[in-house]
Amino acid sequence: MTLSGTGLTVIAALWLLLDVAFLVSLFLHVLGDCARRGSTLCAVFQDLIRYGKTKTGRGRPAWLHCFDLPKRWFSHFYYLSIFWNGALLWLVVQSQLFGVEIPQWLQSLLNFFKEPQQKISGGEVSTLLALSLIWLHSLRRLEECLYVSIYSNGVIHVAQYGLGVG
Repeated sequence: MTLSGTGLTVIAALWLLLDVAFLVSLFLHVLGDCARRGSTLCAVFQDLIRYGKTKTGRGRPAWLHCFDLPKRWFSHFYYLSIFWNGALLWLVVQSQLFGVEIPQWLQSLLNFFKEPQQKISGGEVSTLLALSLIWLHSLRRLEECLYVSIYSNGVIHVAQYGLGVG
């Protein structure tokens, strides 16, 4: 799906908008010497880009703590990854070995994210291998989160959590 006459896809436009917003806020932060002025905008920006132990600094407004989530919630990313990539892996295996048709909702999703002229074909073995490796990696990282990591009182911002889940 492209924007009218520009040749720019909706996804590319969204990423461009996010990139520009981040760069503008970064330049305002660096050039405006935010740290010395202590404005609310600077505090929000610092809160968005920091996580874990780096958030536990003095001078952080108390109202920003309501956006904090425990860092141990990182395991949610891997639960979601195991579910999503496992389902995709199952669909690809079913499609390749048994000739089962890929569901229409997934085909529509793939068509939304591809370039207008791009054809999605071939590379089935590569897709199967990539999905298998991503799924195994997610299993390993979940196991690490659950049984190896010792979480401190570190926190992540709710926006970071949402971006990670997305």
